[in-house]
Amino acid sequence: GDLTTTIPVTAGHEIGDLARSFNAMTRRLAETQRQLTQADKLASVGRLAAGVAHEINNPLTGVLTYASFLLQRAGGDPGLKGDLEVIVRETKRCREIVRGLLDFARQTPPRRQPIDLNEVTRRAVAVVMNQLALHHVSLTLDLSETLPPIAADANQIQQVLVNLMLNAAEAIGEEGGGIRVASHQADLPPRGHAPIRKAACPKGCDLLDPERRIGGLPAIRVLRQCAGRESVHYLDPVYGRFNHLTAESCEDGVAAVFSCSRCRASLLVPERRCERCGAPVLSLRGPESEPIEWCTRTGCHWTRWEARDRAGAERVAEILVEDTGAGILPEALPHLFEPFFSTKGTRGTGLGLAVTWGIVEGHGGTIEVASEIGRGSRFIVHLPLEPVEAAARQAPAAPPATNGMAGAAA
Repeated sequence: GDLTTTIPVTAGHEIGDLARSFNAMTRRLAETQRQLTQADKLASVGRLAAGVAHEINNPLTGVLTYASFLLQRAGGDPGLKGDLEVIVRETKRCREIVRGLLDFARQTPPRRQPIDLNEVTRRAVAVVMNQLALHHVSLTLDLSETLPPIAADANQIQQVLVNLMLNAAEAIGEEGGGIRVASHQADLPPRGHAPIRKAACPKGCDLLDPERRIGGLPAIRVLRQCAGRESVHYLDPVYGRFNHLTAESCEDGVAAVFSCSRCRASLLVPERRCERCGAPVLSLRGPESEPIEWCTRTGCHWTRWEARDRAGAERVAEILVEDTGAGILPEALPHLFEPFFSTKGTRGTGLGLAVTWGIVEGHGGTIEVASEIGRGSRFIVHLPLEPVEAAARQAPAAPPATNGMAGAAA
């Protein structure tokens, strides 16, 4: 069952061929095992969503039916009519939440339309206000009135905001505190923000590992040799960030040797040197085979993605949700967006932030988190500001009508 051991290939005859074949076999088995594990996780999410849909379909239909009847009979009572409209709208949104959970498992793209992000934010706030009041949580809105429309799925973005605000309220606890929600337009520099969605070795091996994530994104899996010891090393998949994970530490100032975790091809570029410290450079092939480089010296945070730097800053809509809660432990931060990972113990399913990340990723955006123990957390969602007409033309058609929620879970 050990698929990490490889046989050194030192001979050019049939014994060497056998060793190479054995190494190739273990790589294929390891890849298949990773794919099966990921597929099993997604299947579990799908089964959970189908079970939830089946169980709540009938009572939800009853709530929607009676609320609709009462709305028709509300007459001239504006207060009652407004409350019933919220019930009808949020009951319908429950169906979208379950469908969104299925979309996460199936990787279904969002149905984009031009939306007012501030209006979606206000609707999300209206949904959670009662729960915030029960927790003695104050809410501050700081929404930019000059924010242009964005192309997005309004229900999915509302779900993201509701999830983040409810998580913030739970982090604050019963003693009370505050949540701030802000929106504005920003120019996002590539360093520190641009996700690396493709990384390959010189021979073309895919090095993104969906089983190990950093900040919600698949980490870049390579081998690192330091002080005579070889270990698996995971590079941060966001350009300009250095939240790397490793099985064994390496002393600062030491230049390590890096190789492909699949074919063991060297990742060093002989003719290149770090522009900061002069150490050797490791290079991977990014999108369109663009080179992405890192310094091999531990502690030197130099990196270069020339093609992305040339493209310049990306204009985005930014939504910020920050709280004055207890904060998140540093060791938990890299796992926050993993399915079934929860910091709430038995009180959480570990799906809220995983679904949130999936929705943001499906919109071509990013989500970032920063936290300090005892001082609170900050979640920042970036959504691309592309022409809404073009995005609307590219939006997938709505799925055919189904038999309620049970049909959505089929």
